[in-house]
Amino acid sequence: MKRTLLLLISLVASMAAFAQYHPFLDNSAWNVRMYNFGGYSDHYIQPGTPVSVDGMDYMQFTDAAFGNQTVLIREDIPSKKVYRRIDGSDVLLYDFSLEVGDTFTLPNGQTLAIVEISEVPTADGGTTRRFFMNSFVFSEVVYEGVGGDNHPFRYQSEMPADPALYNYCSYQDGVNIFNFGLANGGTPTDCNSLGLPTSRIADVKLYPNPFSRQFTISNDSGFSDADIKLFDVTGREVRTLKHMSGNQIEIPRANLVSGIYALQIEENGKVISRKKLVVE
Repeated sequence: MKRTLLLLISLVASMAAFAQYHPFLDNSAWNVRMYNFGGYSDHYIQPGTPVSVDGMDYMQFTDAAFGNQTVLIREDIPSKKVYRRIDGSDVLLYDFSLEVGDTFTLPNGQTLAIVEISEVPTADGGTTRRFFMNSFVFSEVVYEGVGGDNHPFRYQSEMPADPALYNYCSYQDGVNIFNFGLANGGTPTDCNSLGLPTSRIADVKLYPNPFSRQFTISNDSGFSDADIKLFDVTGREVRTLKHMSGNQIEIPRANLVSGIYALQIEENGKVISRKKLVVE
C-alpha cells in the first residue's frame, strides 16, 4: 500500500511538472547562430520594449538575425498562445495548448500535425516541452517558452536555406534557460559567453514596484557610469538619466503620469537590463 501511494504521488508530481506552462515573454532574449560558407556568427535579440498598438499590448523586438526588423509579439498566457503582428493583424505564432494528433497552421498557411511532445532539459535545471510537427513535405520543432528550433519568431520553412539559422540560447531575466546543445542531447552550448553577461543583469532589483513617489534601482556589484532610460507604452523615450553610479540609485517620480513603463539600463553603450515599471 505504501509503495502504491508513493508511486501515485510521484505520478501526480510528474504530471503537474509537465502541465506547468513556461511563458514565452518573460523579459526574454535569444542568441541566434547564423551559419554560412565562411563560418558562423551570433546574433543577439535583446529583451523587448512594451508598446501599445490599436489598444493591444505587445513586446517590440529588434530581430538582429533578420535585418534588424521590428517584430511585435503578444502572448495570451491563459490560453498558452503567442501571436505575432503581421501586416496590421495578429497571426497565431505558437499554440502550446496543443496535444499529439492536433494540427497547427503556420503563419505562411502550411498545416502540420503534432506527432510528438516530449520533455527536454533546460540550463536552469528544469525542463520544457518540445513539440515535433510534421507534414508530408517538411517538419518543424518548437519549444515552450523558447520558440522555434531555428528562430524565436520564425519557422524554418519561412526562411531561406542559406544561411542556416539556429536558436542557440534563450534567456529570461538574464539567466540562460534554453541551451541548444543540452536540449539536443549533446555538449552544452556555452551560452554564458554569448549576448549579455548573465551574472551582471540577474542581480538588478527594482523597488517598490508599483511606486507613487520614487523608486530605487539596486545592484550588488554596483553600477558604473550607467545610463537609465524610461519608455512609455508607445515606445517613446520619456526620461533619460546619464552617468549614474553606485549600488543604489533613487529616482523620483517627477512628471511621470500613471501607467506602465519600460526601464532600460545601459553601460558602455550596451543594454545590461530591462525591467517593467508601474507608476501608480
